[in-house]
Amino acid sequence: MALVLKILQCVAVILATIMFAAAYDVGHFGLKDMIYPVAIGPVVLFAILSIVPIFLSAKSKGGEEVGDEGVDERIAEIQAKLNSRLTALQTKMDDLSGQDRESLAEENQQLKERLEAIQQAEREKVVNDAEHLRQRNQELENQIKQWAIDSVGGSLGDADGGGGGGGPKPDKQAA
Repeated sequence: MALVLKILQCVAVILATIMFAAAYDVGHFGLKDMIYPVAIGPVVLFAILSIVPIFLSAKSKGGEEVGDEGVDERIAEIQAKLNSRLTALQTKMDDLSGQDRESLAEENQQLKERLEAIQQAEREKVVNDAEHLRQRNQELENQIKQWAIDSVGGSLGDADGGGGGGGPKPDKQAA
């Protein structure tokens, strides 16, 4: 079998050499004119003779020929290696994503704590502001009540003719 493969490869190389020489008219032999009518033949024959040895030479890494059983063993070996590499890759991906997940969870918890502290501070500020406004409102209400009492007392005092407070009116001072 090896001898047949070598012969096919040699014939393919010879055909390639002849086609190259004809294409560039090497030596001015007129090969271009001789091969032109049947050029498709050498091209197809070259393609076949170049490709066939590739498929007929099933060899393993060591260079020895292998049969169907050897090919099956080789395929099984490659599948086992591929499966082990895929398992290792998946384990590594799981480890990396687990670490990322943990670090993200920690960072998320820290951000939640900071947000809660900010919200609590804002709540306290709002409550303090509301209490301050309630006190200010109470003071203003007391001032309004006092002003109303003083106004009514002053009006009644003027009507009685006595000095109920409020002092002299500007009209009476001029008279």
